[in-house]
Amino acid sequence: HTYFYWTRRSTPLHTLRYRMINKEMSGVVEERLNSSLPHTSFGNMKTALLLVDVQDVFYSSNHLVRSSFPNFPEKTAALLNICRSMGVEVVHIHAFYKDSAWLRYGREINPERWGEERDAVGEIPEPFAQPLPTEKVVRKTTFDAFIDTDLHEYLQSRGIQQLLVAGLVTSCCVLMSMHGAFSRGYSTILLEDCCGDRSVEKHQCAVRMYSDVVFKVTTLDALYPTWATHSCGDACAQNASVLSARTAA
Repeated sequence: HTYFYWTRRSTPLHTLRYRMINKEMSGVVEERLNSSLPHTSFGNMKTALLLVDVQDVFYSSNHLVRSSFPNFPEKTAALLNICRSMGVEVVHIHAFYKDSAWLRYGREINPERWGEERDAVGEIPEPFAQPLPTEKVVRKTTFDAFIDTDLHEYLQSRGIQQLLVAGLVTSCCVLMSMHGAFSRGYSTILLEDCCGDRSVEKHQCAVRMYSDVVFKVTTLDALYPTWATHSCGDACAQNASVLSARTAA
């Protein structure tokens, strides 16, 4: 395991996390932090999955996202199956913007995106991402899931130190929620192939601009063997292989 010892208590958490992610900006992290993800992301850090805004209004009812990321439902369903089978806690983030303070101005600058008809859709989750009764659901009223919610307090109460993040849309709520996590001291990992946006270009631009600044990037296919190795041994490894084969099929 890799351990980090900080001696300057006055240093903000987000500054420490930035140093951990980007070694070129600071020499305070061991060399192995720049090695491949399986060597650095688990260890003794308790991890949860943050699934952002996987709701009808942002996917099934949005032609741009749906056509740009046709494999999103299958990838997301596989991710949830793997997390649940391996005991990784899942936290669902649902947008509910009807009475949000910013909505009036949002409609002024972009009436097509924030039209009145969107209010009627509410926060209906996609069938492939339905929360289980035992899973935490956080309702947010703006793009950052940490603003005016109990998300941070809940994660702290559960001892979560690291977040895997997936969902919709990459360049907006996913990105802003990842920054909210990063600025509060969480290790943040984006599951790039379990996200979607209004175009592939927007998705790729957000990833290029902020990877190794606010988050590390991996994919579901790259990550599930790591879960199997670090979580529960051969049985989980076999289960993950079966789930991956079903997804590929």
